[in-house]
Amino acid sequence: DADISQHIEELIAVKDKKELRCIKRIALKSIEMISNYAQTQLILLADNDSPSTHAEFSKKIGKEISKEKDLMLCYAPGVQSGSACVLKQDHKADNRIIGFDTVLLSVGIRQSFFCGHAGRTIIFNPHSDQERNYDFLLATQRRMLSSMRPGKTLGDVYEDAHKFIDGKRSDLSQHFIRKCHDVGPFVVEGECRREVSLSMALQSGMVFGVVIGFENIGSSKNKYALQLVDTIELGDGGGLLLTEGKRQVKDVMFKLHEKRPASEQEDFKPGARRLRQKARAEKENEKARAEHQRELGDIKMALGLQEYERMVLQGPKEDETQAEKVESYARDTLIPRDVSSETIFIDRDKNTIVVPIYGAAVPWHISTVRSVSKSEEGAAFVRINLNRGRDTANGSHGILSMTFKTKAQPRAVALVREIVELKKKYTAGLEKKREEKSLQEQNALVLFRTRPSFLGAVYARPAEGRKAVGDVEIHSNGLLYRTNNTGGVTVLFSNIKHLIFAPCEPAPSTALHIRLHNKIMVGGKTTRDIQFYKDSAGALVEETGTSRKRVYHRDEDEVLLEEQERVLNERLNEEFHSFGEKLASAAGVALQIPNHDEGFFGIANRQNVFFQPTEDCLVQVLEPPFTVISLSDVEVVSLERLVFGLKNFDMVFVFFNKDTPTVEVSSIPATSLDAVKSWLDSANLFFIEGKISFNWTSLLKLVRADTAEFYREGGWRSLQGDEEPTEESEESVFSEEESAEEPSEEESAGDEYSDSGTGSSSENEEKTDEGLDWDELEERTRQEEEREKNEREKKAALLRKRRR
Repeated sequence: DADISQHIEELIAVKDKKELRCIKRIALKSIEMISNYAQTQLILLADNDSPSTHAEFSKKIGKEISKEKDLMLCYAPGVQSGSACVLKQDHKADNRIIGFDTVLLSVGIRQSFFCGHAGRTIIFNPHSDQERNYDFLLATQRRMLSSMRPGKTLGDVYEDAHKFIDGKRSDLSQHFIRKCHDVGPFVVEGECRREVSLSMALQSGMVFGVVIGFENIGSSKNKYALQLVDTIELGDGGGLLLTEGKRQVKDVMFKLHEKRPASEQEDFKPGARRLRQKARAEKENEKARAEHQRELGDIKMALGLQEYERMVLQGPKEDETQAEKVESYARDTLIPRDVSSETIFIDRDKNTIVVPIYGAAVPWHISTVRSVSKSEEGAAFVRINLNRGRDTANGSHGILSMTFKTKAQPRAVALVREIVELKKKYTAGLEKKREEKSLQEQNALVLFRTRPSFLGAVYARPAEGRKAVGDVEIHSNGLLYRTNNTGGVTVLFSNIKHLIFAPCEPAPSTALHIRLHNKIMVGGKTTRDIQFYKDSAGALVEETGTSRKRVYHRDEDEVLLEEQERVLNERLNEEFHSFGEKLASAAGVALQIPNHDEGFFGIANRQNVFFQPTEDCLVQVLEPPFTVISLSDVEVVSLERLVFGLKNFDMVFVFFNKDTPTVEVSSIPATSLDAVKSWLDSANLFFIEGKISFNWTSLLKLVRADTAEFYREGGWRSLQGDEEPTEESEESVFSEEESAEEPSEEESAGDEYSDSGTGSSSENEEKTDEGLDWDELEERTRQEEEREKNEREKKAALLRKRRR
């Protein structure tokens, strides 16, 4: 007789849409029973030191399941603990007392002839090996899910998992246990379906209950087992967990306090928890983190000194702004004739302001203007503040500010606005020239003659011209993105610094983000970031003609749409990830994936966005403007505004290169503080904490003035502490407001231009006029510059002597 059992098994393993909906509901109830009920009850037992046998706890879980009339048990809930654990779904709970060390929980719930399987490992007082082994078990499960593709057999999946374990952790290979069970419709109460044949060809739509784990691991005196039991659906892009639930280390591992003698015990209120979150465990973590931070501080200080010595040997950079020579008019006859001797005239073509001084029209180039303000005291006063002159001849006097009075207040408002706009336009032009000058010549792209690997129908940010769909192609020494509208964007492999893959969940689009070493020109603008992406919603409309805007009146239609979106998201993620791996291999860089679990919200570029760490970066690549911070470039991180009662704090990244502007992430929720500290410490980033915010522009200027002395006095540690700043220091570096120093041309185009009716800007500027006169200030500045130059030459000579 022919055995057709395997063919029947393959036939019923593929579920239709109605069966899938039923299985998803029961799978969700299974994991909720484990995570929300069984785990909580187990923690309460451990917290109260209440003894219970495995069989008693199993019956307790079974009674909770039976409270719902349409739910039945596939098998008695599994409860095991200690060293005698067997990784078997229908293992019968015995009468031994639960040991609060390693506890295995599993349930199988049946509804409408289908079964949902779920199981977790709960660990109390874990040690480092257990955390490491559990993390690896999660990684093994992820590998199996990615290899569960249509066309393969279950044996192929198991073989790939064994190769993965042999390559990463060969010590665990012989302890690896894996089982795969069907979920119905032939599952009956009290039994578990036999294992699925290893030769069964996997197909999209199949659903299995999968058990994986490591059995009998650990030292001879402390044996334990780890398991994960999940219900898994097979899709076109791999396996999908229907019982996601709580599975990370922080979700399943808890630390109990040690018992103290009665004489030392305090009176605790009933139900007081003594787990990881309590004070003693927190203090131990803080102590370990503080010790690690002390070590990191020493390392960062040494690296900072090395960077300083390198910069001294290179010598000072040429001041580009100083080299810029400006001229309004070659001679006075070129001043426009229609300029009145009693009005202020703005010549936009010459970037010049012509003002009346003693009846004469005097031109001032916009680059000489530092700020402008308006005040009202009966009449309107327009005050123009000027930069300090650089080439003042001996005996001459410079002008710091000019104030003009007018009775026409609307004219004063318009005048201030026009000067601000002219200053911004001029500064933007200078910045564009500076960026174009900084662009480095790229080698030519070497194209493949055969058809290259490509990612089709994607968009680019920033776009070159109008937004259009295009293809990204991998060639011999770089990649090429081209559309029908433009010639294309070229990125050489040698210019790729970081390659980041951002999956479409929880984001609405799938993206490959590239951070470059040097800027390139895209669409007439320079950029260091380029991203290729595809919106999942737009792709759904293109492929199915179905839009979310359509109103559905039937639950089945809504479920169908969600299923289409899920399948599309999986396919997009797979396409982008596969192409990203090819690109990473060709470019010789690592493909990094943001860790959503360690992410946090914060404000950057005036937007509240979600930051996520990767292996080498902290990134925000979900929406422009993007932020990519290379952790290897960071010298110190400053956590600011850490005041009890405040709901937010700020985080500032300071780089080894003191000429690089700091990057600030502000208004981070205070609830994320512990998670941020843990991530910073795990990423080997040295951080300082304080109650106040620093004016980093002024502070870095002081550090650059005498870097060696700064490090001799303790470096960044000298800024650590909770002391309130003095009045003098608040005006210099401990202030959130702009300092009284002269800003650069870039800074003066922004918030320095105010339109205040209080006259506060004028009052601030008058402080500069008090004290020394202009000649004395000029002489003092010249002496300070001469002294700094001599010190730099001495330090450079000393470093050269040491190198020899």
